Amino acid sequence: MACPLTDFIEVVGLCDLSQIDVSDGTFTQIAIKEELSIPEQKPDMEQIIKVVLDGEITRTKVIETPVRTDSEGNILPSAGGQELTGRKLIIEGKINQKVVYVADVENGSQPVHSAEFEGTPFSTFIVLPEDTPLETRYEVDICFEDVFVEMLSPRDIFKNLIVLFVAKKI
Repeated sequence: MACPLTDFIEVVGLCDLSQIDVSDGTFTQIAIKEELSIPEQKPDMEQIIKVVLDGEITRTKVIETPVRTDSEGNILPSAGGQELTGRKLIIEGKINQKVVYVADVENGSQPVHSAEFEGTPFSTFIVLPEDTPLETRYEVDICFEDVFVEMLSPRDIFKNLIVLFVAKKI
């Protein structure tokens, strides 16, 4: 069954994946799920028409982590299949977003309103090569790959972002 109206929501801020270079393997992706509520001073929604996304990296730091090895010193994957090397790049930031919608008002004029949601925090990591010095600095690009948005009620929105983070040594 098709999702009514979901396909008609314009999304501003998605990246051009053809311009993203992940060839060195220093990247990760996460899903950020959240429910947003329209502020009290704003009218109810009838229909979402646009979502505008912007991300900001506020902190990066290389940290030391545990390593699981066999008796010969070979790195073994965790139960979840991830090979921990002893180094991770911690990435923290925030997402700013605006939801533009048609208001559900009684006079039938259907004015367009927007609600801004600033500073939604996130944190993730990228496993780095085991010989990465702790003082290594990285620049991290944030790429919004996809977004799913759905009205849950006239005041509530469910949103799921698929976000790609690509790190480059500086």
